[in-house]
Amino acid sequence: MSSGENQRKYYPDEIGKEGLIGIFEGYTKEQKTQMGVAAAYKEFSFMGYIPLTPPPDLQKFGCDLLMIHPLTGRQVKTECKTSGNKIVYANGDYNYALGLKSGHYSSNNDCMDGKTCRKTFSGFDIMTLLDADGRFCMYTFEEIKNSKHSIHHKGGVVRKS
Repeated sequence: MSSGENQRKYYPDEIGKEGLIGIFEGYTKEQKTQMGVAAAYKEFSFMGYIPLTPPPDLQKFGCDLLMIHPLTGRQVKTECKTSGNKIVYANGDYNYALGLKSGHYSSNNDCMDGKTCRKTFSGFDIMTLLDADGRFCMYTFEEIKNSKHSIHHKGGVVRKS
């Protein structure tokens, strides 16, 4: 069975919610995005960083936050992502996947190759991921630069309870 068939079998109440499941349920996509940014603020704050927040989706900047460490002066360009895209296995266990394609999916977009966007996220040092279970992880650009379509949450498989 496919992940979609497995999801219909084990988690039928999540179908059609466009990823607004778990901790994201009842919120808008914009609020879901803000939850991801807030999670990054929290994690980086505990590492001693101060966030600089540029205007949302500032064109050509390539990241959502610029984290600055006041003692070392280190600057970390941070891209904040969320995922409610549950990948369900045959036994009901699951993980979350994050699609890495960036851009608007329209037939006249320069990034399009048929119905597939060729452009992946770039311009950041760290990408953060908050999933619908509230799990948070970070990826360096080096960790994902060769990924073609998606990555899975570093927390690994969640066992069906």
